[in-house]
Amino acid sequence: MLQPTERSALPDGPARTGSCPADALEEALARFAKRHGIPQRERQMLRCLLEGRSNRRTADLLGLRLSTVKLYNHALFRRIGAGSRLQAGLLVLWDLLWAEPAPRFRYADQAARAAALAAADSPLAPVWRAMAATERERQLLCGILCGMSNKQIGARFGLSTSAVKTGLSPLFRRLGVEGRLQAALWVFRRAAGRPDADPAPPGRP
Repeated sequence: MLQPTERSALPDGPARTGSCPADALEEALARFAKRHGIPQRERQMLRCLLEGRSNRRTADLLGLRLSTVKLYNHALFRRIGAGSRLQAGLLVLWDLLWAEPAPRFRYADQAARAAALAAADSPLAPVWRAMAATERERQLLCGILCGMSNKQIGARFGLSTSAVKTGLSPLFRRLGVEGRLQAALWVFRRAAGRPDADPAPPGRP
């Protein structure tokens, strides 16, 4: 598979739209797990992560200690080259939606991809139109989709770090999500034509 630096800033074609098979996420997970040699327990961690479950909810669901879940996640992140739950989820989500690697988690790659996705004519344009997203909301969400920190998002789009942080809270409330990973899932599911498959709301395991 080509590395992101060998590709254009955007996927070669539009995001997959229309119906998304119920097992599409599981198929993407299976491909991803095989490619990276992910054992079953770590695959369970990744599946729960992609369902929007916190570490504590994952522990409750699988009957594990919270500390054990954190250890499995640490091993998973090292195996796939992710530095956080968000980055781990993005690695699978980009594969699912565009069959393309997520941007490498280095600023130059992330910044180029985020700017392209935030454009009004990007493959995510139908999502931006459907949610009547402002320019600032597009910028924030695209920074999240590329695994960028608040400081990196601000640097790319000419915003202060505090402005980015201040803008995220109302955006998350508007989408009905709890954080960055759930916001990324919200966008990817709509781009894949599955707006009904949102993360479990607060209070659900």
